[in-house]
Amino acid sequence: MLEAKKQKKDIFDTIFLIMKGLYAPVHEVYTGLKLKTIPVEACMIFGVVSYVCILLGLHEWTFQLLKVGQIYPERLFWFHVYNNFWLFSGFIFWGIIQVALRRKLVNTLTEVFINAGLKSGLGKLPGFISDRALDSEARKLTLLKNQIPVKSFEAAKDVLEGALQVHIDAIEDRKEKGTVDIFYAHTELKRLIKATGLDSLKPNTYVVGHTRSKVITAHLGKVPHLMVVGQTDMGKSTFLRQAIVGLYLNNPRMTFTLVDLKEGLEFQAFENTKRIEVYDELDGTVTALSKVHEKLMHRMKLIKQAKCKDIQELALKSHSDLKDLGVDPKECQFGRHIIVVDEVAEMFLIKKGSAAERVQEARRVIDKIARQGRAAGFHLMLATQRPDVKSMDPRVKSNLAATMCYPMRDITSSVTAINSRRAFDLPTIKGRAIWQCGYDCHEIQTGFLDKSEAEEIMQPYVLSKKEIKKEDSSCEVEPSQNVAEVILDEG
Repeated sequence: MLEAKKQKKDIFDTIFLIMKGLYAPVHEVYTGLKLKTIPVEACMIFGVVSYVCILLGLHEWTFQLLKVGQIYPERLFWFHVYNNFWLFSGFIFWGIIQVALRRKLVNTLTEVFINAGLKSGLGKLPGFISDRALDSEARKLTLLKNQIPVKSFEAAKDVLEGALQVHIDAIEDRKEKGTVDIFYAHTELKRLIKATGLDSLKPNTYVVGHTRSKVITAHLGKVPHLMVVGQTDMGKSTFLRQAIVGLYLNNPRMTFTLVDLKEGLEFQAFENTKRIEVYDELDGTVTALSKVHEKLMHRMKLIKQAKCKDIQELALKSHSDLKDLGVDPKECQFGRHIIVVDEVAEMFLIKKGSAAERVQEARRVIDKIARQGRAAGFHLMLATQRPDVKSMDPRVKSNLAATMCYPMRDITSSVTAINSRRAFDLPTIKGRAIWQCGYDCHEIQTGFLDKSEAEEIMQPYVLSKKEIKKEDSSCEVEPSQNVAEVILDEG
């Protein structure tokens, strides 16, 4: 009886090991496809070449050459199974290689932990849980602490980097799970990158941030609206500061409306500056957005009257063509306008009281700009800690082309922001963020520009007291002689 039970257990254990062995490569392939770390084209080419070899009979010839022709699958069912195996063989072999590399990593880690003296009081080593790719460059190693304090891992950081030949970005303690996360990559991403060269960017372009291998920039023509999200004090306002400075310096006809409904401190560097209006209270913001709405509608009317689809096409129209269509060329001489709202949730969360009606008006303007602003040259940059339905109108969010997401407190917030847990997996380093634009998703370090540095850069453009009195509330600039020089900036 006992012998029979033992045999059954052995059978079940064997089946379990086989299933586990079959599942492991499949899981690696699934993860690779999800995170875009698998060389899809190479795997497909390998599979197609193998399949063609089968059709040409080369596989059967190989079996005969090796004198194992009797095991060649001749029955139709097994022949189809065999064919399909080779059709997907590139992916299967890639998965098997990854499993082998993972096992090699576990063995290497065991040796490294011993050499680094990472042991608990009972002599236990850290337990391997997972080594997961976060993107094409960054990875996260999750270990069971086994009662080893996180300070011991931090003390062994240099040893771990040297032994594994990696750069460790951060070591974070997950006390509730009894685990530790080690964020690393094979190339270094600096913790602090100064925002430099802001005066030499292409027109309508701002710096997004630095990956481990390149600098990412965004053009307003391709990324007309932007959402910036993440925990407080992680870099949202600093990013907006350097983006505004970069756009301002390289676009002498661009105008700005800056709104900070928190404390009015983040945009101090831009107060009383030519072409920029700064607001830190609700009444002024609503009034300013109402003016923006009027300008938007006027531009849309001109674009429609000129039979164009947007300001870019309008800029190609000659003065004579515009006059023939009944459009005054002087009215078409305008630059792009940037609306930046730091902590937009302060606006969307007001639902009752005397301010509710004015807030509703401001929301309608933001919604209108999100839907039609690109064609008329109006662009939104909206920042908030958490872009849920309470903090931001879903219709507005759906029209924001890109997201800059700093570390999020939980997986739900990360999924809400960028539809993945990637922002939750970020190391808590100031300026570290996820840039998501369309299908592109990168871990980046955003440039740092201190308030005092921004004030120094903007000092030459600050209005004198006499100019402030004369400054028109519309914040418009003088028209130029050429419509095209205002808008055409793609090349």
